[in-house]
Amino acid sequence: MIRFIHVSLLMGVAMLALGAAGCSKSTNALKSNVFDSAGPEIKAKWEKATAAAATNDYATAVIAMNEIAAQTNLTTEQRTVLNDALSGENDRMFAAAQKGDPQAKAALDEIRKHLLQR
Repeated sequence: MIRFIHVSLLMGVAMLALGAAGCSKSTNALKSNVFDSAGPEIKAKWEKATAAAATNDYATAVIAMNEIAAQTNLTTEQRTVLNDALSGENDRMFAAAQKGDPQAKAALDEIRKHLLQR
């Protein structure tokens, strides 16, 4: 029984560490300068997305990142950073919505509406 508890605690710590690593990866992606060399439209959308993410404006951030993702002229590094940032922002939004955050729930509705209009 004690061994089971010990293993369970170790697994919990490992999961927390992996979760924290994911958050760090997402945070680093949002601070990346790989879009400094992008065209003006993509660069402006990236700046809009990162500013929105910094203020928990989930809908604006996710929609802007999805618009960037639709571009075909991104470098491999830009696409990697974008995917990390988008994944992290989605994770934050879903976690906040599950905790009952009305702003996150409204963002999910807004994103759904935006995707249906495409």
